[in-house]
Amino acid sequence: MLLVLFAGMTAGAVMAQSTVTTIKGTVTDATTKEALIGVSVFVPGTNLGTSTDYEGNYLIRTNQPIGKLQFSYLGYRTATVEVVPGQEQTQDVRLQTDAKQLSEVVVVGKKRKVKYSNKNNPAVDLIREIVDHKSENRPEAYAYVQYEQYDKTQMSLVNTPEKLKKNIFLRKYDFITSNLDTTVIAGKAILPFYMQEEITEQYYRKNPESRKTLVKAEKKVNFGEFVDNKGMMTYMQHMYQDVDIYDNNITILTNQFLSPIADMAPTFYKFYLKDTVTTDSGQQLAKLLFEPRNPSAFMFTGEMFVTLDGTFAVQRVDMEVSKGVSINWVRDLDIKLDFEKNSDGRYHLSKSELKADFGLTQNSDAGFYGERIVSYKNYVINEPQPVAFYEGEAVVKAADALAQDESYWQASRHDSLSEVELNTYANIDSLVNMKSFQRTMDWATALIAGYKRMGPNIEIGPLNTFYSFNPVEGFRLRFGGAPPLTSAKSICWRPMRPMASKMRSGSIT
Repeated sequence: MLLVLFAGMTAGAVMAQSTVTTIKGTVTDATTKEALIGVSVFVPGTNLGTSTDYEGNYLIRTNQPIGKLQFSYLGYRTATVEVVPGQEQTQDVRLQTDAKQLSEVVVVGKKRKVKYSNKNNPAVDLIREIVDHKSENRPEAYAYVQYEQYDKTQMSLVNTPEKLKKNIFLRKYDFITSNLDTTVIAGKAILPFYMQEEITEQYYRKNPESRKTLVKAEKKVNFGEFVDNKGMMTYMQHMYQDVDIYDNNITILTNQFLSPIADMAPTFYKFYLKDTVTTDSGQQLAKLLFEPRNPSAFMFTGEMFVTLDGTFAVQRVDMEVSKGVSINWVRDLDIKLDFEKNSDGRYHLSKSELKADFGLTQNSDAGFYGERIVSYKNYVINEPQPVAFYEGEAVVKAADALAQDESYWQASRHDSLSEVELNTYANIDSLVNMKSFQRTMDWATALIAGYKRMGPNIEIGPLNTFYSFNPVEGFRLRFGGAPPLTSAKSICWRPMRPMASKMRSGSIT
């Protein structure tokens, strides 16, 4: 009997295995043969689907009975292919452009809008020159690089000035709500509640590759015992990572975006040569505009200035996330990069700005505003440190990094702080020392963590088990306490059911 059952189970498993259908392939433009990114690939009549990656590839694996696969992309005809159920197969698809789109002519005055093409496009030719010279224009082209980096990160509440001042949690702290900045977002005010600054010395060695960071000074808002300050700083650094335009992929807010000068950028971006300009120093630059071919793809829209002296280096970038891209909670995201010329004629990054507006809804006034500004100066090229210097920990913090006074910061900051930013440190420090704020945070921490501190060595909890009820035992009260860093020992009193006894004491466990 067991043998028959086992054989039946095995046959069923084989049958189940045989019903798995796997379809993979590449989607390209039928005319240009270029890979198409973000093409919707789905099974008609179901919610099963995916989209093509940056190389136009897709993969669908399912045990549902399917017979067709459909490919849909803006500006192209929808294509449908037959699928053999229960098999692994490759379906490469070439999409035809929509004939209606090809025949459309948009007339503006005496000019007409023609269909975009990479062929005979001077902007695309220039982008390909930038891609070819990327390795020469990166800091990693040098054997040794050293520079000073100043990093400023802040997080603020966003709302209309009236709503911030009338907020039920803030209105009794008028010294906080008076520190508003109305110059950042039109029609709204930001109220900084977190600030951190850091001055570091960065070292790079090409062979063998090694990076070293010396933290010379560090300053941040301190919320006291109620907030993990170190964890807050780590979280900010994780959210706002360094932006390197020369990387193929740029990570922002834990999402990966394709750089406008990635190796395959001409396949996924549209480029337009807008103008040529001459700087005060006589440097000739080309102004390029760029936008994604697929508005919903994780790419950027913006403008870029590129040198025309044969180095084809990026001199400035101003870009934002395409409006069709959906990132959780993000209403707006802007990036600005500025580069300066080295003594050897190459360009290095001098300033990086990343600004993000977060909100629960697109049209809501309330939300958060995050900003990270990083500046770089005092570049030293091809001057090595002793070999032992590059060994050991990658990040080393100076003993007095947290002890630097305001006079040090005023002399060492690459740019001065605004009055609102300067007030943030003092205001949060005053707020944390207020008894009413401490009581509020104490109870808020208790509700979140489940334990209420009653003294330096005693905590009671978990609060969510103090009272419970069920139809069999009636209501139950439980009281627990523990010294910090030890296992909790609890005392639980359980009243008996009314019918059990008129006079019985509770039990202790």
